[in-house]
Amino acid sequence: MSKKKFLISFFIVLGIIAVILCATYFALMHNKMFTVARIIKTETDSYLWVTEEQGPTAITQKGLCDFDGIDTGDKVLLVCENMILESYPGQNTVYYCKKLEDGTRNDLPQTHLKSLEEMGWKISYTDTNDVIESIVDKTKNSDIATAEALEKFYENAIYDYYFSSIKSEYIIVTFKDGTTTTAKEALAKGQISLSDLDYFNIDYIKEPKVKEKEEHSFNGKVLEVGENAILVKPNEDEITLKSENEISVALDFESNIPLPTFNVGDDVRVIYNGQITKSIPPQINGVFAVYLLDDNGNILSPTPKNN
Repeated sequence: MSKKKFLISFFIVLGIIAVILCATYFALMHNKMFTVARIIKTETDSYLWVTEEQGPTAITQKGLCDFDGIDTGDKVLLVCENMILESYPGQNTVYYCKKLEDGTRNDLPQTHLKSLEEMGWKISYTDTNDVIESIVDKTKNSDIATAEALEKFYENAIYDYYFSSIKSEYIIVTFKDGTTTTAKEALAKGQISLSDLDYFNIDYIKEPKVKEKEEHSFNGKVLEVGENAILVKPNEDEITLKSENEISVALDFESNIPLPTFNVGDDVRVIYNGQITKSIPPQINGVFAVYLLDDNGNILSPTPKNN
C-alpha cells in the first residue's frame, strides 16, 4: 500500500472514531443512548431503524438528525432516547444520525421487512432483490386481452391483493439465472416480495381483510357531506344505534376504487369495526366500506378503500 493510500485510510478511520466519540459524549451528557443500525426508508420519506435484536423502530427526528442521502439498507450511527415505545414497530426519538456505510435491502433482517410490508408499510428501495432480473406485465407489452374481473393473487393476515383483470399467468418474473415463473407463484414461495412488484411498476389492488366477527353495519341517511367524512342519521330500525341521532363516518380509508359522490339525502350502508367514539357527534373511524342503497335498501355500488 502506498503512503498516500495509507494516510487516506488512516484519516477515514480516525474520522469514524471521532464521530463515535462525539456521539458517545453527547449521549452521556444528555442521558441518551447511541446505537448502530440499518435504515428503512418509506415512500413517504419517513424512516425506521432496525437491528436483528431490536426489530424495526419508527423514528421521530429532532436536533441534528438529518437523513439526507440515507437510503434503505444503509448503516448508521444514531443518538436517540433511552426508552423505546413497545409497539410494532417501536417508536423512538433520534437526535443525531451519521451514515457509516452504504447498504442494500439484502443487509436488512428479511423477516422484519416482510412483517412491515404485510402491515401495509410502503418501503422505498433504490435497488431490487439481487436475484431478480425483471418482472413484466405481458398484457401491457404484448396487448394481450384478459377477462375483466378482479383476480386475487396473494394474501397475508391483514390484506388481500388483486390484479385488475384475470392476468396472473402473464405477470412473469425472470431471475438472473435465466429461470422464470409467475409473480403469483414466486410470492407464494417467498422468492419475491410485494415491494419487488412496486419496484418494477406492476399495478395491483390492495384490500383490507374483514373478519366476520369484527364486521358491523347499519343503514342510514346522509345529513351532511364533508371532504373526509359524511354525517349519517341511522334508520329508526337500527336497534343498536337507536340512541344516536347522527354519526360522523370517516371516508379517508384505503381503496383503489374511487368513492362515489355522496349527496345529502342518500341512503347508505356503513360497514365498520364496531367501534364508535363518545364524542359529539359520535365518530366511526374504523370504516371498511360504504355502500349507496336504492329505495328498497339494495346495494347500488360498493366503495372499497383508497390506497
